[in-house]
Order: sequence, then structure tokens, then C-alpha cells
Amino acid sequence: MDVVNVVRDCIDYTLTLHPIFPFFPLGVSEMGLEKLDKIIEILSDEKEHTEEELRQATQLSEETFRLAIDFLVKNEFIARSEEGKLKITEAGKELLRL
Repeated sequence: MDVVNVVRDCIDYTLTLHPIFPFFPLGVSEMGLEKLDKIIEILSDEKEHTEEELRQATQLSEETFRLAIDFLVKNEFIARSEEGKLKITEAGKELLRL
């Protein structure tokens, strides 16, 4: 199982329980969940990365990238440092091991 499937399962489960629960930002589901997987894979090197570096690597629009990053941070798959750089969390590492 990869991050894409785990996130998809979380979305389905959350929407079943509470359709207006703000778990998954509008628009992210249409972007292709493989982009979330790509962001997690890049961060799997356990180094901090700038948002611009990740955005260029994923080739997402600024708006779509922002939605994806907000989702990953909100659900603690990645974390933002005080300097604004992004790094994978233990939860993100666990998703990669699945």
C-alpha cells in the first residue's frame, strides 16, 4: 500500500462519517493523489526542502501545491520548520513503510 491509497482511504472514511468535515481541502482530490505520494517520496531523504524546490519537482500549480502541502501538514505527514522548510514526519515515514 502506498501513501496514495492510505490518503484515499482516509478521505472515503471521513466523508462517510461526516460529509462536511474539513479533512480534505477542496480541489486536492482532482489533482491526482500521486502528487501527494511524490512530495512524500522527495521528503523521504529526511532532509529539509523548500516549498519552491518541491513545487518545481512536482510541477504543480501554486494553488494546487498549496492545497497538497496544507493537507500533508495538517495531517502531520510532513512538518514545517521555523525557517519554513518542509520535512517528513514519523507518520510520513510510516506511510512509506506500508
